[in-house]
Amino acid sequence: MRNIKYLICLYLVCLSLNVYAQLSTNEKPVSFSMKIDLSGGKRSPVQSVTTPVLDMEKIEAEDKEDEDYDMPPRFGYPHKVNYDLNNSGTWYTLPNGDKLWQLNVICPNALSVNFCYDKFWLPEGGKLFVYSKDKQYSIGAFTSRNNKGTREHLRGFATGLVYSDNVMLEYYQPKDSEYDAIISIDFIVHGYRYINYGDKSFGDAGSCQVNVNCEEGQDWQKEKKAVARIIIEGSYYCTGSLVISTNLNREPFVLTANHCIRHLNKDAINNPHLDYTFFYWNYEAPGCANISVEPSYYTTQGATAIANNFTSDFALLQLTEDPKELSNFTPYYLGWDRSGQSGLPGVGIHHPRGDVKKISTVLAQPESSYWPYPPIVADSHWKVSWKATQNGHGTTEPGSSGSPLFSANHKVIGQLHGGNSSCYYINEADWYGKFDVSWTGNGNDTIQRRLNY
Repeated sequence: MRNIKYLICLYLVCLSLNVYAQLSTNEKPVSFSMKIDLSGGKRSPVQSVTTPVLDMEKIEAEDKEDEDYDMPPRFGYPHKVNYDLNNSGTWYTLPNGDKLWQLNVICPNALSVNFCYDKFWLPEGGKLFVYSKDKQYSIGAFTSRNNKGTREHLRGFATGLVYSDNVMLEYYQPKDSEYDAIISIDFIVHGYRYINYGDKSFGDAGSCQVNVNCEEGQDWQKEKKAVARIIIEGSYYCTGSLVISTNLNREPFVLTANHCIRHLNKDAINNPHLDYTFFYWNYEAPGCANISVEPSYYTTQGATAIANNFTSDFALLQLTEDPKELSNFTPYYLGWDRSGQSGLPGVGIHHPRGDVKKISTVLAQPESSYWPYPPIVADSHWKVSWKATQNGHGTTEPGSSGSPLFSANHKVIGQLHGGNSSCYYINEADWYGKFDVSWTGNGNDTIQRRLNY
């Protein structure tokens, strides 16, 4: 592990298909340009698998309990499976000798479907695609560029949301490939909420929230580029932000909340790999008005927890895929302040309930406080309240956890732990773990428990 004393700096550095850019070739599936008989006859029909119907009463009870305990909100239910290229799907040999594998996955009444792979490795020339059966939505190709491990030491992977309940997986392998691919599906995630169309504006955030491109966000257009919506391990929402390392080399480090990974038993020492985690960049409404369809966005996939601590509820993640490698997106890296002084009141930028990016304006100078639930540690948090502005009264909500709190001089001074504010309780307070406490881990000698290592 690198010397992480240089992890973060005190300077600000400026460094359709709906447009969806996971780190991929962004091309159409191979089968779209071929006439392949999938209805039988000389070729076998594509194998289809159907996941169980969800017990929504049970799921809603579980989600209510999670929210009561300030856990990140869940949008999808993960069905545990064991599908790979050998025990499922249908193989075709194309006229030129190339091979094509397809599997049809049906999740009854799903709003979206995404996949988590416990083993993933593609040879040079191999291409994986995921698309809706009606071919209206497609992502890929994922290639050897997306390999996280080696053929001998495999790692996991995940592909993003496809908005359909009837989805195809397709793998193409050229005839001269030296090795076969290894693709093993661990979870099929049935998305059951947070995707809204038609008579409701996009997303589930409360009506008081203020889009980041309203007037309130005009002075924060650089900083907003650092804030990402995070899908934690395929099923849960949080928020995080890119922070700059002290050597100013723009390494991909994201600051978020410890509880966003803790509830999945992830830990920098004992279980650091977050192979099923996504980071959504530029996930925002283009203007101040709410929108009825999902915006364009970019994603990177995979991370490793390199430090976390419950005292100030921080987690520092190193991204596996670097957002600098995305086409047409320039990330921003936040400066921070570890002085222990809050400075004049600034803003919070976040993704409430996984919705598009919002901005909330701090009412008064943050108060040095403690997280009001055990374990209680004095002066470990900033206590914050919010004020009404021109376009609303921004607060926070579930899904905002891990988002940055800025002072008026545009420095990060903490990340959201939780609180009581919402559009129903606009005058209630929130608590952010202090950056200076995270810097030392509250005096912890273990390097994986502090930002300064």
